[in-house]
Amino acid sequence: MSVVMRIRRCCPNLESFHLIVEEEILWPKVWKLDEFLACHLKQVEFLEFHGEKQKVDMARLLLEHGNELEEMVFSWRDKVNYHEKSTEAMKEVSKFYKASSTVKLITLLKD
Repeated sequence: MSVVMRIRRCCPNLESFHLIVEEEILWPKVWKLDEFLACHLKQVEFLEFHGEKQKVDMARLLLEHGNELEEMVFSWRDKVNYHEKSTEAMKEVSKFYKASSTVKLITLLKD
C-alpha cells in the first residue's frame, strides 16, 4: 500500500497536503492509484514550477478529480522562464476538464 493511500485512510477528509518531490518519479503510475486523494483537496500549489510535463500532468489529474478544489497555484522562481512560459502553460492548464467549476488557476513569480 502506498504512503499516500495510508494517509488517505487515516484522514478521509484531507483538505491540504504538502508533498515535496525531490526527484523524478513515474507520475502516471503513482498518481493513477491515488486519484481519490484529490477529491477533498481545496488548495494545491506547485512550487518552483517551470512548465514541466510531469507537473502539468499532475495538475491535470488533480483538476479532473478535485471536486472541492478552490485554488491551484503555479509558483515560478525563474524570472526568464516565467515571462517566456507562464502564459503558454496557463493556456494549456486552463483547457483541462475541471471537476470543480469554481477553481481558480493562479500563476505568480516568487522572489
